[in-house]
Amino acid sequence: MARRKEGKRRPQPQDAHKEPRSLTHGAQTGGSGVRDPRGPLFAAEASQTMQVEQLPCRVSSGSGGLGVYASRSISAGERVAFERPLALTISHNARAHFCAVCLADSRRSSPPLKCWTLQCETCHTQYYCSDSCAAAIAARHGGTECTALLAASSDPAVDDDTVDTVAQAIRILADRANGISTDVGPAGCFGYAAYAERLVAITPSTSSARECLRTTVDVTLRALPEEARVPPAELHELLERHSCNLYGVTGRAGEDVASASFVGLFHLFNHACCPNVVFDSGSGWRQSSAVGDGSPSTFSLIALTDIAQGSELCISYTSSAEGPTLRSDHLSEHYGFRCTCHRCTCDDVNVELDYSEMLERLRCAEEECGSGLSVPCGDEGPLGFLRCVHCGTSW
Repeated sequence: MARRKEGKRRPQPQDAHKEPRSLTHGAQTGGSGVRDPRGPLFAAEASQTMQVEQLPCRVSSGSGGLGVYASRSISAGERVAFERPLALTISHNARAHFCAVCLADSRRSSPPLKCWTLQCETCHTQYYCSDSCAAAIAARHGGTECTALLAASSDPAVDDDTVDTVAQAIRILADRANGISTDVGPAGCFGYAAYAERLVAITPSTSSARECLRTTVDVTLRALPEEARVPPAELHELLERHSCNLYGVTGRAGEDVASASFVGLFHLFNHACCPNVVFDSGSGWRQSSAVGDGSPSTFSLIALTDIAQGSELCISYTSSAEGPTLRSDHLSEHYGFRCTCHRCTCDDVNVELDYSEMLERLRCAEEECGSGLSVPCGDEGPLGFLRCVHCGTSW
């Protein structure tokens, strides 16, 4: 998981530089309160899926659990996996100017708009860039979800630490009530049961994080119509799986755009504080000034560096710009492990400085952004150009 200050979906130290979040276990130790439902055939089936899609990776058992490894040499900027989220919800501070379907930004429309003018007239929490996007989500948002979001918006227990997680929980349970499944991409079509069948669960180690989950459960179940509710223990268990596998979609200058819940392949990538793969927020949201056509967002994981065949592919669950103590505390609190990657275990202070400087050299050069890491454009842009994974700008 990880990248930004998010007291709602796994809080972390405030920082202008952020990478994404997700979870399983790789370069790490520990595992208190960890529950893994995946059987012995899971790795082989996931590897077969990747092979069919000609993705350059395979899944195998590693130190402490499953991990993703390079099946051949991978070049920096190459896409290693892609997926559509099972649940995608806009962050509360970004709702008015990001389309709830395609993530088009009203401020980058032509002409620029402070916010989209088309919105749900009942709950007033969903904004759309076009009639096409509004129509695409109408059946999913109307009824159960809309009613629950309206009720939650006036619940005094909802605060900045819970509002976005409540929106995710409402979407997940509304989809369950309506029998909705989603084609997430290479891994297939999934619904509510995928959380219990495919995702690792971790109980937060601090009382404040556990209290945040309990509040989310209480608010969500109060807001939902009775026929859409599940037992509190069931929702709590689901959220312990959901929250540690959640990715944050980040925009220009580190803006918190959306929460994206993945159950297909992205949850398999382990953590390292010196990641060689990065979550590409810009791949999932509309960069142009054109309005959306209702198509769902697809996100990618991109190689940050050249990767040798056989190497494990790792993202960062925390802010790679932080020092070792803050990184360690965050990982221990929310994922139950102490990182044992090379950056964290080396006693030479110069190694930490070298990693920090290397990552800073990859930061976006766009004056209005400066937060995202950059990857080679590859087939998506001019040869030799770099592209920011937050704002999508290339240079």
